[in-house]
Amino acid sequence: MMRFDFFKYIFLLFVLLFVFSCKHKIKEKGTIDRLVKVNPENKTNKKINIKISRYDKALFSLDQNNIMPGINAIKQEFNIFLNADFSDPVKMIQLKSFINDPMIIRINKETQTKFPDLVLIEKNLSDAFTYFNYYFPEKKIPKVYSYVNFLNDSQPIVFTDSIMIIELDMYLGKSCSFYSMAGFPVYKTNRYSKEYIAADCMREMGKSLNVFKRNDLTFLNQIIAEGKVLFFEDAMLPELPDSIKIGFTSQQLDWCKKNEENLWKLFIGQKLLYKSEPNLISKFLNDAPFTPGFSHETPGRLGCWVGWQIVRDFMSKNEKVTISELMRETDAQKILKQSNYRPKK
Repeated sequence: MMRFDFFKYIFLLFVLLFVFSCKHKIKEKGTIDRLVKVNPENKTNKKINIKISRYDKALFSLDQNNIMPGINAIKQEFNIFLNADFSDPVKMIQLKSFINDPMIIRINKETQTKFPDLVLIEKNLSDAFTYFNYYFPEKKIPKVYSYVNFLNDSQPIVFTDSIMIIELDMYLGKSCSFYSMAGFPVYKTNRYSKEYIAADCMREMGKSLNVFKRNDLTFLNQIIAEGKVLFFEDAMLPELPDSIKIGFTSQQLDWCKKNEENLWKLFIGQKLLYKSEPNLISKFLNDAPFTPGFSHETPGRLGCWVGWQIVRDFMSKNEKVTISELMRETDAQKILKQSNYRPKK
């Protein structure tokens, strides 16, 4: 009997250690600090496989001494880039000028060095689109392309219903000299790395699916709209750390968690939720190195983070609400009320 109890004790100890280890790993990933209604086991059996068509490789591999046959050979696959009439000398000159631009050549060379293949990105997007296909079976899976576009930071990911385009030269790593030469601020270049590609892709998709009252400029409506997009990232990328999804450093994310209660008290105490002042939106929702009026340890976009936590609480308390229904919900007050959001230290 004593022997049985001993081995039973050892077995239970092993189970407890295993469970603790699993929970610890989940916490380390930073994905689910609250109950988020995203379960990898719920994925459909239909696996989506993404293969990225590399326009960047195809374009810069063209033989410029015999360029027209090369264009014709790749035009069908890359028609979205090559839909001009290249029998027009002006169009041909423009294309050749781009290909032969010394800076573009340097950027493309660095891009090909950093991205000899896109296997990991294709895997991450395949997983994300498998979730997407489960939650939005009626939606198309877009064709995905990569290209080089002269460090255009205004829209590194382009998404329509059927096409997604990744500008690889905007993900060369935060230490890439091109970014400092272009004058990009450090708080932005910290996110110009390949680990952010999948999150940026899903963010653009989430924005396209997000229905909200665009004429309602109240602070509450704006932060809930941002929170819905971030929750969409939760659903499509459940293994990705929160810091990557929202673009904060781990230290900035820790600041948000430690100060969540005080931040919410500030919003309530100063009655900010129903104000629609442009400077308020700018202060708490715009990208910035830190939030004006706060410690330099803070990130910009604090309002987006709070909106995210409200939406997470709303979804955890409304298990029958699907992600598709969430993205179509336009009543920010309803989401706040049903979230019962009460942050505590």
